[in-house]
Amino acid sequence: VRRREAYPAAVMAIRGIRNTLLALLWVPAASLSTTFVVESKYSQPDCVDRLVISVNGQIPGPLLRVQPGEIVEVNVQNRLRDQSLSIHWHGMQQNNTPW
Repeated sequence: VRRREAYPAAVMAIRGIRNTLLALLWVPAASLSTTFVVESKYSQPDCVDRLVISVNGQIPGPLLRVQPGEIVEVNVQNRLRDQSLSIHWHGMQQNNTPW
Protein backbone atom coordinates (compact mmCIF):
# COMPACT_ATOMS: atom_id res chain seq x y z
CA VAL A 1 0.00 0.00 0.00
CA ARG A 2 2.81 2.41 0.80
CA ARG A 3 4.43 1.83 -2.58
CA ARG A 4 1.26 2.85 -4.38
CA GLU A 5 1.03 6.06 -2.35
CA ALA A 6 4.67 6.95 -2.96
CA TYR A 7 4.57 6.24 -6.69
CA PRO A 8 2.25 9.12 -7.71
CA ALA A 9 4.23 11.53 -5.54
CA ALA A 10 7.46 10.43 -7.21
CA VAL A 11 5.92 10.82 -10.66
CA MET A 12 4.71 14.31 -9.77
CA ALA A 13 8.17 15.24 -8.48
CA ILE A 14 9.79 14.05 -11.72
CA ARG A 15 7.26 15.96 -13.80
CA GLY A 16 7.92 19.08 -11.72
CA ILE A 17 11.67 18.77 -12.25
CA ARG A 18 11.16 18.17 -15.97
CA ASN A 19 8.94 21.25 -16.29
CA THR A 20 11.43 23.36 -14.36
CA LEU A 21 14.28 22.25 -16.61
CA LEU A 22 12.24 22.98 -19.73
CA ALA A 23 11.39 26.43 -18.40
CA LEU A 24 15.08 27.13 -17.74
CA LEU A 25 15.97 26.20 -21.29
CA TRP A 26 13.63 28.84 -22.68
CA VAL A 27 14.70 31.70 -20.40
CA PRO A 28 17.33 33.92 -21.99
CA ALA A 29 20.63 34.03 -20.10
CA ALA A 30 21.14 36.94 -17.74
CA SER A 31 24.12 39.17 -18.27
CA LEU A 32 26.51 41.03 -16.02
CA SER A 33 28.43 44.09 -17.11
CA THR A 34 31.00 45.69 -14.85
CA THR A 35 34.06 47.92 -15.04
CA PHE A 36 37.41 47.30 -13.38
CA VAL A 37 39.46 50.43 -12.74
CA VAL A 38 43.06 49.36 -12.13
CA GLU A 39 45.30 51.93 -10.47
CA SER A 40 48.14 52.37 -8.02
CA LYS A 41 47.43 53.54 -4.50
CA TYR A 42 49.08 53.53 -1.14
CA SER A 43 47.83 50.85 1.20
CA GLN A 44 48.97 48.68 4.11
CA PRO A 45 48.18 45.08 3.10
CA ASP A 46 50.93 43.79 5.42
CA CYS A 47 51.01 46.67 7.94
CA VAL A 48 53.65 48.53 5.91
CA ASP A 49 52.52 51.51 3.87
CA ARG A 50 53.45 50.92 0.22
CA LEU A 51 52.32 51.51 -3.34
CA VAL A 52 50.09 48.63 -4.48
CA ILE A 53 47.89 47.87 -7.47
CA SER A 54 44.16 47.93 -6.72
CA VAL A 55 41.03 47.11 -8.69
CA ASN A 56 38.14 49.49 -7.97
CA GLY A 57 40.08 50.58 -4.89
CA GLN A 58 40.11 47.04 -3.47
CA ILE A 59 42.92 44.62 -2.67
CA PRO A 60 42.28 41.91 -3.73
CA GLY A 61 39.94 42.95 -6.50
CA PRO A 62 36.14 42.56 -6.46
CA LEU A 63 34.40 39.19 -6.49
CA LEU A 64 32.20 38.32 -9.45
CA ARG A 65 29.46 35.77 -8.81
CA VAL A 66 27.83 34.33 -11.90
CA GLN A 67 25.71 31.33 -12.69
CA PRO A 68 26.21 28.88 -15.56
CA GLY A 69 24.86 30.35 -18.78
CA GLU A 70 25.25 33.97 -17.74
CA ILE A 71 27.12 36.31 -20.05
CA VAL A 72 29.83 38.41 -18.39
CA GLU A 73 31.32 41.58 -19.83
CA VAL A 74 34.22 43.20 -17.97
CA ASN A 75 35.54 46.55 -19.16
CA VAL A 76 39.03 47.31 -17.86
CA GLN A 77 40.43 50.81 -17.43
CA ASN A 78 44.20 50.77 -16.99
CA ARG A 79 45.14 53.81 -14.92
CA LEU A 80 48.66 52.58 -14.23
CA ARG A 81 51.01 55.24 -15.51
CA ASP A 82 53.79 53.19 -17.06
CA GLN A 83 52.65 49.56 -16.90
CA SER A 84 50.70 47.37 -19.27
CA LEU A 85 48.05 45.10 -17.83
CA SER A 86 46.52 41.65 -18.24
CA ILE A 87 43.62 40.13 -16.32
CA HIS A 88 43.15 36.45 -15.47
CA TRP A 89 40.51 34.53 -13.53
CA HIS A 90 40.58 32.09 -10.66
CA GLY A 91 37.93 29.64 -9.51
CA MET A 92 36.28 28.78 -12.79
CA GLN A 93 36.73 26.55 -15.78
CA GLN A 94 36.70 28.40 -19.08
CA ASN A 95 35.39 25.72 -21.42
CA ASN A 96 35.16 26.49 -25.14
CA THR A 97 37.36 29.58 -24.88
CA PRO A 98 40.84 30.14 -26.30
CA TRP A 99 42.26 30.30 -22.75
